[in-house]
Amino acid sequence: MRRQIFISLVLLGVVVLAVLQLTGGLTGPRPQNNGSQIRLTEFTPPNPAVVPGVGSLQTSLDFICREALEERWAVAAQEALRLENMWRNMQVKGPVLEIEESISRGIENLHLQILRRDIQGVLDTAEDLTAHFSQLRT
Repeated sequence: MRRQIFISLVLLGVVVLAVLQLTGGLTGPRPQNNGSQIRLTEFTPPNPAVVPGVGSLQTSLDFICREALEERWAVAAQEALRLENMWRNMQVKGPVLEIEESISRGIENLHLQILRRDIQGVLDTAEDLTAHFSQLRT
């Protein structure tokens, strides 16, 4: 009997708190707007689109390797898609360099190794991509 009374009191308290929250009873005092307060707003231009750097590509690749080692293939596949999108956003329009083609092929191979669920293949491909990423830094 005591247990039922306790549960009923707890539920009643939750209902009272919910009603107070919905009606604004828990929001605290509202500032008076009598025109004496001045609100300053600074307008700045929007930030330019942030292009990921080589470091973020390498971080993504490392994450894919960890997920492959733990055999979480769905997460690895998602991250591989994210890596591919980051790479596409980094590429500049114009003539394609040999290193860019190698990285694009490497990312395609990475997708294939993940689909095959080949841990060693993922690690080998990641090693090749890391070498290509280091060439981009120089």
